[in-house]
Amino acid sequence: MKSIDTNIIARWLIRDDDIQAKQVDSLLKDLKTAYVSDVVFFEFEHLARSYYMMSREMVQEHLRSMVDSSYFNFNKALWSEILKIYLQHQGLSMADCYLVLSARERGHESFVTFDRSLARKLPKFVELA
Repeated sequence: MKSIDTNIIARWLIRDDDIQAKQVDSLLKDLKTAYVSDVVFFEFEHLARSYYMMSREMVQEHLRSMVDSSYFNFNKALWSEILKIYLQHQGLSMADCYLVLSARERGHESFVTFDRSLARKLPKFVELA
């Protein structure tokens, strides 16, 4: 299995460069499946929000396409939940959603922080230090 970079994902999702988008389509068809690191999600969010000026809803919609695709190998159950929380809680960063939900998935009893806003928004699993 091969790993793919954020720029490959960006071309596949955004399709703003026809030539590269077709190259990515061909690559994914040949690979059948490719590993996507968790870091790619954060890089894509940053690119989409800062360069393409996408809303959270649009970012979530694009990343949801990755979760729904058979081309990509990553923890789809975790990322499905992260994207759901990310959309529901406008004040939370994707990184905060990831930190809390990945700790929960690993069976940790709670996520401890000084961030009062995070604890208020996700009180079932976040506790203040």
